Amino acid sequence: MSDHWRTRRRLRGSIHTTMPTSMPGISFTLHGRVWFRRDRAAAQPRVTAEAARAAALLEVDSVARRITSDLAPDESHRATQKTALALADWRPTSAQPGVACRAAVEVTLAAEDAARAAEFERARRTARLTEATTVDRIDFLRKTLLSDPGTARIWWLDRNLSGAAPDTSWATFDHVVQPLILHAEQDDVAHRISSLLVAAITRMHDEPGKLATLAQALPLFFGAMNWPDLATQATQGTQGSTAFEVSPAVPPTSG
Repeated sequence: MSDHWRTRRRLRGSIHTTMPTSMPGISFTLHGRVWFRRDRAAAQPRVTAEAARAAALLEVDSVARRITSDLAPDESHRATQKTALALADWRPTSAQPGVACRAAVEVTLAAEDAARAAEFERARRTARLTEATTVDRIDFLRKTLLSDPGTARIWWLDRNLSGAAPDTSWATFDHVVQPLILHAEQDDVAHRISSLLVAAITRMHDEPGKLATLAQALPLFFGAMNWPDLATQATQGTQGSTAFEVSPAVPPTSG
């Protein structure tokens, strides 16, 4: 060891500083003893004790920060153990080649930082509860209330009749709620088709001949849809009618 470090008092120092946690605005407190010495294996120029002490403190600070920055405020005990293990043996310093250090430190959480951490945790739990409640409500709306048009209409009516400002306009429902209903587009197309068929059948009361035309077309339609059972039923259901004659579903080919 270099002769210019004559007294043992100059071979150690103390450290007392704040360390970051994984939670912004809340810090650990690091305190303890740091020892430093010249690394005999490294051939370096003369190093003063002051420079060696500074290099040792910087090294301890750097090692501890890398550890504590990944830990939550309630993990001060774990931070102490990990930092103690990392600094238990002599290690070269990065700031001053030729100087090694080790330390015995403790990581604690000051009362004011503990209070801030508790407040932060309460706020985070509240936010998570709000998020979970919102997700549940959206899931209930999507899977239950908006699962089909009928349920959606009943929900819309009940919601607006019991609300402070009722809005039972079905135009609003059609423009705002209907597009959100599961399979709303398909249901809307089916509704329009069924409405057209009802309107067509209503007109046939005044024009009976059109009913015969429809009866002739039905087997062809079901055949094109590849529903042979319905095509058969349509043919059988109209052949016995006395009101009109039904042509074959598929005209015979001339041979």
